[in-house]
Amino acid sequence: MKKIIGLGLVLSFGIFTFAGWVFAHHSDSEFNKSGLVTKKVTITKFAWINPHVIMHFEAEGDNDEWAGYGGPPNRMTREGWNSQTLKPGDKLTITGYPSKYGRKIMWFLKVVRDSGEVLRDRRD
Repeated sequence: MKKIIGLGLVLSFGIFTFAGWVFAHHSDSEFNKSGLVTKKVTITKFAWINPHVIMHFEAEGDNDEWAGYGGPPNRMTREGWNSQTLKPGDKLTITGYPSKYGRKIMWFLKVVRDSGEVLRDRRD
């Protein structure tokens, strides 16, 4: 009986200790969802990584490099993207939520190539 109680205590401790890690997810509170911005950009780097796909780009008229965050790779795959969808030098128009804090980052919702091909449009 003592073994069962001890095992129950160990399992309970493990469940409560690691439950936060299992269900944790970072917040999107960094982004200003009250206003979309649109930028003409040139891709400098495209990272197909978890937890979110990231594109690095230079915005027209801005000397700083920006980062645009999208969905996780598995969702982006369902939208037709892959690790080769974007390459350095690609010219795009992107629309998304900017940082609330003036950082050069954006949550991208719409991505359109210069040719007019819409790669993503998740504006709700």
